[in-house]
Amino acid sequence: MYTDDEEVAVSDHMIASKMTGYQFKPGKVLASAGFEVDDQDAMYIYKASEEMVWPYDDRCRLIGEDVWEVDPDKAEIIKLDSADVITTEEANRVLEPLIKPLPSYDEATMRTRAAAD
Repeated sequence: MYTDDEEVAVSDHMIASKMTGYQFKPGKVLASAGFEVDDQDAMYIYKASEEMVWPYDDRCRLIGEDVWEVDPDKAEIIKLDSADVITTEEANRVLEPLIKPLPSYDEATMRTRAAAD
């Protein structure tokens, strides 16, 4: 999934976002959801306007995700050329060296709501 034309608002305990979202979906998944596709074995991009709210706790941990598709009737389905689709294994090989573990949580570095009051 990736986004385009994103607008983001940040508050103390949530992030809100409005954007155009692009999701990779197999033709079989789209067909089972009622969409017409010409090749159920092909990969497609599902393009739609979305809004999201991401609430966080006092330690900045994600505690929820609310996503809305704003106008499903305007969604687009774009067929991909098989040469442009990578496998999960290929993505893992490329991305794995970039993934680093998070540092340990240190209470002293965080300003909690109780400390702010």
